[in-house]
Amino acid sequence: MKSLRKMACYGTPYRKQAFFALFLILAEVLLDFIQPRLMQHIVDQGIAQSDMNIVVETGLLMIGLAIAGVLLGIGNVWYGVWVAARFEADIRSDLFRKIQSLSYRNLDQLQTGHLITCMTNDTQQMGEVCRAILRMFSRIPLMMIGGLCMAVITSPKLSLLFLCVMPLIVLGLAVVFKRARPLFAKVQAHIDEINQIAQENLSGVRLVKSFLRADREVDRFGKANDRLAAQTLTVARLTAIALPLMLLVFNMGLVCVIWYGGGYITEGDMTVGELIAFINYMIMTLIALVIGSLVLPIIARAEASAERILKVMGTEPDIQDKPDAVSDFIVSGPIAFENATFSYNQTAEEPVLHDLSFTAEPGQTIAILGATGAAKTTLINLIPRFYDVDAGRVTIDGRDVRDLDQTTLRQQIGIVLQESILFSGSIRENIAYGRPDVPTEEIEAAARAAQAHDFIAQFPAGYDSQLGQRGVNLSGGQKQRIAIARALIIRPKVLILDDSTSAVDFATEAHVHRALDEWAAGSTRFLVAQRISTVLEADKILLLDKGRLVAQGTHQELLADSPIYREIYDSQL
Repeated sequence: MKSLRKMACYGTPYRKQAFFALFLILAEVLLDFIQPRLMQHIVDQGIAQSDMNIVVETGLLMIGLAIAGVLLGIGNVWYGVWVAARFEADIRSDLFRKIQSLSYRNLDQLQTGHLITCMTNDTQQMGEVCRAILRMFSRIPLMMIGGLCMAVITSPKLSLLFLCVMPLIVLGLAVVFKRARPLFAKVQAHIDEINQIAQENLSGVRLVKSFLRADREVDRFGKANDRLAAQTLTVARLTAIALPLMLLVFNMGLVCVIWYGGGYITEGDMTVGELIAFINYMIMTLIALVIGSLVLPIIARAEASAERILKVMGTEPDIQDKPDAVSDFIVSGPIAFENATFSYNQTAEEPVLHDLSFTAEPGQTIAILGATGAAKTTLINLIPRFYDVDAGRVTIDGRDVRDLDQTTLRQQIGIVLQESILFSGSIRENIAYGRPDVPTEEIEAAARAAQAHDFIAQFPAGYDSQLGQRGVNLSGGQKQRIAIARALIIRPKVLILDDSTSAVDFATEAHVHRALDEWAAGSTRFLVAQRISTVLEADKILLLDKGRLVAQGTHQELLADSPIYREIYDSQL
């Protein structure tokens, strides 16, 4: 319960509504306790003395109290559901905000499937347990304590039997809860696996179909689904045992109560009405225990979910601003790598980037060339501080990027990622993603510079055309050009193009680069490329090989001095 207690802080803003819901349930339970007494009065005073007035009057009072109890119950449900919905929504909102604050390294460690489960299933469990506590679980102590007290008042002798049965039932429920909690944690882990496989297949469904691997993916999903079903059945079997055993023990106690109660009635130590009232109080306590057997699995599962949520919420971002981070600066000077070394896994023997040093002067175009796996993308990820170097440093205007405010830094860097990611919505919204309030004229100008205006104008709705998920209704080249326009719209001081024209033809690529010379004049540009034709006009070309900078210079310099560059040039041109 430790994790759930930590999550209880999310209910603080709604404590008034929560207390009112608990007050309503208390009033409802108190009305329930009056009913057996009224029933005793009907039997002992009305039926035993053949007084129909007592029967009718007391019966009408019972009906009135029952209706009042229903109204109180409805009010409790309304307030309980409202508090639970806000409680769940606040957790989900904070969890999403936390995920957005995490660094690339944090997100590499926390798998996508795990985060999706936390955002959906785990937060849903928080709402479920909140509803259960405010409605069902809160009844348990009230009904058990009240039922026991009223039973003792009604018949102290029979209460001794009652008190012998109760500890056995409570002990059994405690054992079930203790064993169920780790099992529910495994269930959530299997849900992670299901979500991970589903996410991979939905995003890569075209690849699956093109390689005719649907059967293999169905089999992989089926095995993960079977593991989840098996684990769920294990938990279900455990929790299913609790209720029948509890009923068995309780019914044995009830038989003993009726047996001894009948003897007390014969001896004149107890009335029939008192025995009926006692049995009713005993049944009310049973109902409380039944509710407990239903709620405890919910609490056990919620405890496992709370631990998972707290793990994500407690993750400290790997990239953080220093307390005295510089925020009032404009990128205008050189960008330099000074003996920069980096590894994704800090325990790895071989770093991804080795002792990298170079300088990009303001307004220069720096091309980064190398084979697949040469760490080209890794290099550019260090400039906006998506990762921090393990050794050495990356500087802008002579300042270490670790001393700069992340927001101010990234506001001045336009990035076109290797994979062109678009969001559902209009083309206009996607281009203006970095500047939502930008005027239409600038949107069109950025699209023209990215060579996207012509094909956008051909759509019936133009810039208001709606895109499917991840821009599914566009070609690869069209998505890349919209992504370039999105980067240009912020008028960046530094423009990073990570193989961003790989899906367009040579002529379009040439038009894009010529337009960039005008649109992004004065900006420092980094071009990651596979095609050597893309880098011929660059001011400086960095040639990477297995994370090492093996050569740098202009095209003509490298052609004369670098055998590796010459080999690439000859193979492509």
